[in-house]
Amino acid sequence: MERPNTSDINMPKKILIVDDEVYIRELLTLQILESIDCEISEAENGLVAFELCKTNQFNLILCDYKMPIMDGLTFISSLKTQDNLNEITPIIVISSFVDSAKKAEFNFKNIQFMEKPIPMEVLTKKIASIIA
Repeated sequence: MERPNTSDINMPKKILIVDDEVYIRELLTLQILESIDCEISEAENGLVAFELCKTNQFNLILCDYKMPIMDGLTFISSLKTQDNLNEITPIIVISSFVDSAKKAEFNFKNIQFMEKPIPMEVLTKKIASIIA
């Protein structure tokens, strides 16, 4: 599958936020847009996110771990092993449910973990450093 060029300096960076809680998606979107010039897409579960990843290339994916329909681990496994535009896209898993044993299940490259609650300043600095 041919990949669009998202490294063009004039193209806005694209971030996908995957979380089943509307409030969390809205909060993350507002906080990120206040400090980073980017485009944000949202998905309420891993299945919706995976469908978006088939037709959109993102510079970063923020993903909750515990979600209905398709959880974070299943989404990331699908993303890293099935045909889509984001096999190498960096991912930050944001959750209060991921211990060291769960982290070991995410045996893929370009995945980082941040535990809730996360100070927004810390998260936006991390995002900016990844998509810079």
